[in-house]
Amino acid sequence: MFGNHVAHSERKARRTWLPNLQRHVYKSEILGGKSLRLKLTTEAMRNIDRLGGFDNYILKTSDILLGGPRSVGVELKKQMKEAYDQQVEQNRLAAIQAEFRTRLETAIKVATEKAEKVERENALKLATGNI
Repeated sequence: MFGNHVAHSERKARRTWLPNLQRHVYKSEILGGKSLRLKLTTEAMRNIDRLGGFDNYILKTSDILLGGPRSVGVELKKQMKEAYDQQVEQNRLAAIQAEFRTRLETAIKVATEKAEKVERENALKLATGNI
């Protein structure tokens, strides 16, 4: 932004407005609680609060608003997406293992019950002499 600073004497001098930069430490849940010390504008800090946290802000904001293709924000976004994809894959594998374990336990239980039933029938036949 640019414009004029107008004095009481109505003398005009060129001026610029600089962004209100603040240093702040944010923790990323996706990156395993990693602390990140960043210099952000107050507008970005308000957007982080509005979007529900640092991770959501980075993932939902476009690359251009994060500072372009070679910025820290875009690099963080790539790291977060990779970490998130790994977490999703681990959760998927854990769910598959749990399902397999449940099915295996059920199959063992059914097989055990069938074996016990056959054993009882054979014992009853022996006792009655029907073999």
